[in-house]
Amino acid sequence: DAPFGVLPLAALQATPDMLIAATYDGRTRSAELWNATADGVTWQRGARATTPWPIVATAAQPPLLTLGGLLFVLGPNGAWEQHRVGDGAGVRRLVSDGKTLYALTPNGLLQSPDLGATWAPLPDAPPPHTILDLATGEDALYLLLESGQVLRGPLP
Repeated sequence: DAPFGVLPLAALQATPDMLIAATYDGRTRSAELWNATADGVTWQRGARATTPWPIVATAAQPPLLTLGGLLFVLGPNGAWEQHRVGDGAGVRRLVSDGKTLYALTPNGLLQSPDLGATWAPLPDAPPPHTILDLATGEDALYLLLESGQVLRGPLP
């Protein structure tokens, strides 16, 4: 049994070695991170963040997730390292190509070469309100626009 009680699960990410979960409590506007071994038997409570943005974005490699405008990266010591994403407005989608993180925020499409320690706008990106989703693959960044068009560009 998961130890989350009555709190709704906002995100679940599986990696080869572990499960990562996030719960959200709308009454206190707080989210809690949890991680467990891959079998999901023993859950450990991790970081907690206060955020009015209950949307959670996750990535498996490296194990990380966002809550509001904060990025949490699971460090080698098992502790969650915390970084602010851009101006902290929130993250709608997060993807990684194994070297760089890409975050779609309400204010722009951002990139980070250092696991979220620093962020910079992606040059020539369309306005963020026109982007529905993004993905990486085959050395390219794909953007799904609200028009149904898919833009494909080389990874920076």
